[in-house]
Amino acid sequence: MAEKKITKREVINSMLANEVIASNETYVAYLKNELALLDKKAEKKGKSAEELAEISALRQNVLNAITNLKRGTVTEIQLSDENISVTKYSNQKITSVLGDLRKEGLVDKAIEKGRTIYFVV
Repeated sequence: MAEKKITKREVINSMLANEVIASNETYVAYLKNELALLDKKAEKKGKSAEELAEISALRQNVLNAITNLKRGTVTEIQLSDENISVTKYSNQKITSVLGDLRKEGLVDKAIEKGRTIYFVV
């Protein structure tokens, strides 16, 4: 059975609990700064509520556009709906959303004459 790995946060907290380290102000200040840096790093990882709402709206707009269009390339899908136009979102962003929709089984793709065509399943 594999041992559970100890996280950096657990190591720092156990060091702060040690009497020798807790009595040295320099060590305590350093370790508290390390904890603050870990908190800041963890905060950066997640997406904000605004970003999640924007992604959700974009996914819905892309799904609506491809449903109305029946099938098409990324550029054709973007040109069919002003909410996801080329001026607002890059082809790469729309391709990423289509990939997510494909993983969910809502959209599929086929390659015809070297062009990727997306369509509703």
